[in-house]
Amino acid sequence: MNLTVSDENSQFFRQIWTILGIQSILKSDLIYKISYKLNLPYKPTALVKKITQAISDGILIEKEKLLYLNENDLKVIQREKNNFEESNKKKMLQHWNRIEESIDPWMSIIEEKTKKMDAKSLTLNAIVKAIMTEDALKEGTTIPAKKFHIQLENDALSGSIEDDTEDDLLFQIDLGKKAIFHNCKDFLENLSEKALCRHFYRIFMYVKTKDPILSKNLLVSLYSKKEEWEFKESQL
Repeated sequence: MNLTVSDENSQFFRQIWTILGIQSILKSDLIYKISYKLNLPYKPTALVKKITQAISDGILIEKEKLLYLNENDLKVIQREKNNFEESNKKKMLQHWNRIEESIDPWMSIIEEKTKKMDAKSLTLNAIVKAIMTEDALKEGTTIPAKKFHIQLENDALSGSIEDDTEDDLLFQIDLGKKAIFHNCKDFLENLSEKALCRHFYRIFMYVKTKDPILSKNLLVSLYSKKEEWEFKESQL
């Protein structure tokens, strides 16, 4: 792996955090990964000095033996990632059928661009299977897609579902607020358990096709931060 990184401390550690995909790390692990795993031209002794200086300058924050990147540089990383995702959105859509079963679209593009093949990611289909019960998935596949009327707007989606036994059902998913609203019987009976009913299978499949970036961000958030989400009844 032939990587090139800036020697300037702020940019250097932003690039390292981006490449490794980390939130925090032990100093010894960071030195090992930079020198040996990434094979960058820095001896451990030089890295100790570089890290010490970065801590002194406020670039790195040391807390309970772990190193964290400062908040301003984390915001820069997120902004660069958002800009990169947005500029490559068309590319994701064009190649979605080829890549979605094998690897997350963000990772596919970032690996193609940088050849950093070390990160692992679940496919979006695998995440859907992980966050829904087997029964809900099976029932969801039997509902015709034409019964769903879905609108996407920024980081949110909403719509209605034609139902044969009830009035049309409503739903809303707001990624920014981490909130899901729905009013089907199964969903309401399991609010305390934050269980996703059968209707969400078709909703997730629709979003995956129309907006891979929103789909990826939504599903990863539900998979890794479900405890932060609110499940509520839709109001007519």
